[in-house]
Amino acid sequence: VLWVCFMFTWREPFSVPRLFLVDNLLGDGLWRYWYVEVLLQLMVVLTVVFSVRSLRELERRRPFAVALSALGIGLLLRFGHPLGTPAEPMYRTDTVAWAFLLGWAIHRASTVPQRLMLSAVTLVAVAGFFDSSPRGRLVALGILALAWIPRVCLPRLAGRLAATVAGASLYIFLTHYATLPLLRPHLPSWALLVTALVVGVTVEAAVQRVRPGRWLARWRATAPDYAGASSSAIASIPAAGASERSVNSETPWTGSRPRSMTSVGG
Repeated sequence: VLWVCFMFTWREPFSVPRLFLVDNLLGDGLWRYWYVEVLLQLMVVLTVVFSVRSLRELERRRPFAVALSALGIGLLLRFGHPLGTPAEPMYRTDTVAWAFLLGWAIHRASTVPQRLMLSAVTLVAVAGFFDSSPRGRLVALGILALAWIPRVCLPRLAGRLAATVAGASLYIFLTHYATLPLLRPHLPSWALLVTALVVGVTVEAAVQRVRPGRWLARWRATAPDYAGASSSAIASIPAAGASERSVNSETPWTGSRPRSMTSVGG
């Protein structure tokens, strides 16, 4: 949201739907950050759904069946009439939710028949959805790779670079709209790509350093555990009393006080 507000002050025309990340529902439906809107709206919907305890328990018992049922709803919206009268149906949450739900179902698929079924669903759902066939083929290949290739072996350095770029993918997406228009007239294509990656990775690293959760975790790790120390001291009082009673009961009476009591009483 902070980045969107910054873009309002620099490059993007201001509008209330864009500020609240619902432009794809209440605005013209076509702007640079439609993907973030869709992702956020789907997360809100699923958060509300799984706030119901019985649904959470059902998902734990039948993970693939629940994901497949959600995918079925997404496909009905995909092939049905879009809700409302959007200018760009492809950028609306109801018509693109199938892709999110398909990824969820692929994650829950554990057998070859399940993956085969989802592969067929992928080919059917992607066909005709995008405005250009090369993009559709690329998306279909990516989804099929997720379904059938659980891991890819890379050299250590290449693996680290790939993990870094993957971890910063959202920030690369957010920032490249700000950097590329400025640099496109001055740099070749390969330099633009490298610049977009470097800027996104840098922003992601900066956000991770200043996010409140990191500070809180660091404070908890370094702050003295006063509560733990107090509880340990309190717990040691009856333990000490029990130990002294044990010594007193085991020491035979010789007409004088036991050694432990003598040392205390002087």
